[in-house]
Amino acid sequence: MTEMLPKDMACEGSARLGSSKMRRKALLMGGFSLWAASISIPLGLFSAAHQAVLPVAQQSLRAASAVGDDWSLVHVVAEDCACSRSVMDYLVERGVSSDYSEEVILVGGGETFASRLEAAGFSVSEVEAEQLCSVSGAEGVPFFQVARGAEEPSYSGAYFASAFRGGNGFLDLSTADRLAAGGLVLSRPVYGCPTSERLKSILDPFGLK
Repeated sequence: MTEMLPKDMACEGSARLGSSKMRRKALLMGGFSLWAASISIPLGLFSAAHQAVLPVAQQSLRAASAVGDDWSLVHVVAEDCACSRSVMDYLVERGVSSDYSEEVILVGGGETFASRLEAAGFSVSEVEAEQLCSVSGAEGVPFFQVARGAEEPSYSGAYFASAFRGGNGFLDLSTADRLAAGGLVLSRPVYGCPTSERLKSILDPFGLK
């Protein structure tokens, strides 16, 4: 014959069971909230870094020894920046233009791409990020400049028309063509990777880019 528990003991057991379930639910919800925060905060910073307009040089970065009367392009990139690596892959693939003098400035150096770019015909130089920032005010990459001779750049800005690559592809050569023909191109805002320690601490504290 089945023994019946006293009513008060049965209620107490039911209460303990309900309390245990509530604790487990609270722990699960707390764990989920911590996980969501650990994911959303870095992703939010990563998104913000991509949306921030980065300061670039407005003065010419062309090497003094290369200055002539011809039109030139200067590409400013960094090997530790994914956005820059896509630009360098593009430059290596297309090779140096026969219409313009072209050089590449590697911010922070980088042997991997330097040899590939030189093999593709580009003149390559290296500069430390803080030195570039102090001399020109540039704090982000990638960007390029178009200038004629020793004049100040007619263009100093992004390769694309928006923060994300559009359907028009890289716009460096088409920009140079238009300027060389007497046209006007407004410098596009640069969205990419911060290079200065100041901006890195603000936009990319976790080193995601």
